[in-house]
Amino acid sequence: MGFVKELRTVYIGKIPEGTTMEAILDLVTTGNVESVKRVHRKYCAFVTFVDSGAAARFLGQGRKEKWRIRNQPLELSWGNLTPIVPKIAEAVKLGATRCVCVGGLDQTVSKEMLEADFSRFGQVECLKLLVNKNAAYVYLTSIGSAIKAKESLSIEHQYLHRRLSYGMDRCAQLILTRIFLPQDNKLRIMEALTNVLTLEGRRNVSLGNLHDGATVEEICDVVKGGLLSFIKRKPKRKTAFVCFVDPRAAADFVEYATKREIKIKKRTLRVGWGDDTTDRLPEDVINAFKMGATRTVYIGNIKGLVSGRVKTDFAAFGEVEKVSIVHDRDCAFVSFSNVLSAVGAVQGIKERKPEYEPRLIGFGKDRCARPLGGTPPQVGASLDTQSLVKTDTFANETVRTSGGSTGACDPRNVAGLEESDDDMDMSE
Repeated sequence: MGFVKELRTVYIGKIPEGTTMEAILDLVTTGNVESVKRVHRKYCAFVTFVDSGAAARFLGQGRKEKWRIRNQPLELSWGNLTPIVPKIAEAVKLGATRCVCVGGLDQTVSKEMLEADFSRFGQVECLKLLVNKNAAYVYLTSIGSAIKAKESLSIEHQYLHRRLSYGMDRCAQLILTRIFLPQDNKLRIMEALTNVLTLEGRRNVSLGNLHDGATVEEICDVVKGGLLSFIKRKPKRKTAFVCFVDPRAAADFVEYATKREIKIKKRTLRVGWGDDTTDRLPEDVINAFKMGATRTVYIGNIKGLVSGRVKTDFAAFGEVEKVSIVHDRDCAFVSFSNVLSAVGAVQGIKERKPEYEPRLIGFGKDRCARPLGGTPPQVGASLDTQSLVKTDTFANETVRTSGGSTGACDPRNVAGLEESDDDMDMSE
């Protein structure tokens, strides 16, 4: 991520008088915003993104779609080069956004009270009070303001018994618009995953004694318990490494594997910790998961597509673990070996392959996030068709046609995030 040398600020001109900051940021869907500044007398605003790529996508999208506010055409161009303050850059690496989640609220807390408290640290762009969740999302106009608010309020008496954490920036919606998550516990899920991304602990699990012919798909058939960042095979060493997003999920899987035999092609795996014991996820991986990415890409409106063609098209972005075509739901799922490959595919498939332009592209559930428990499958020798059907069903539960539940809201069992309280039924 280019924090210093790359352009990250977009100028928005000819903004109609009376336009709110919320209305301006309603246009932004491409990535985390570091700050937004309004110059009323010049009818303009400057939106500075954390990531230069998000800024470029926003500028290109706005010019292509010829954005308007209240029927007034807007003028978009690059702003000045804006270096990021080192303190902000470090905070972003640790998960900071301009959104502060406040949990543990009660009926005595009003929207006006929260806005007054947070306005002491900077302008509040938008505030969502979820009464039925006993929580709120407070979006400030800069990450710096959010950092000050979180640090200061967390030690004030009226917030000591409340939970303050960074939430997802509502402007990072471009790759969230097709993420499917049941309604239950979404706030707690988002808070939990945001915190998990910066947890320290071992994530890399080693699978030894692999059969020479073992595939990544067969490996993923036996690995479960949490979201994966990547799967890497080392054929010469007869070993594979799987990296969990949550170090607790990694520990749970290692413990699970020590109590039962896990086999691929009739060969019992030796499960232990990998050589790489890095405590933190890479910055680009953290940012990907914070925006709702998983290693599984969802494709809707698949009429005319076949499995072989889909695999070939998406292989341009990285190693494809599995392709599942679900004809009765008119959709498909492409699982990659690496979450960053999936991000590249979601952002680039329509540009690389114009025939995907009319199709819905987003993220589905990582099938390795299915809960631990039961008898581990033995794959590759005599595949159990019913077991595979169950695995695919789990992967496709994310496309919901009626109310559903994720059960526990532990992020070790969650695939994607979506902050809005609106229903997201994409089954049409």
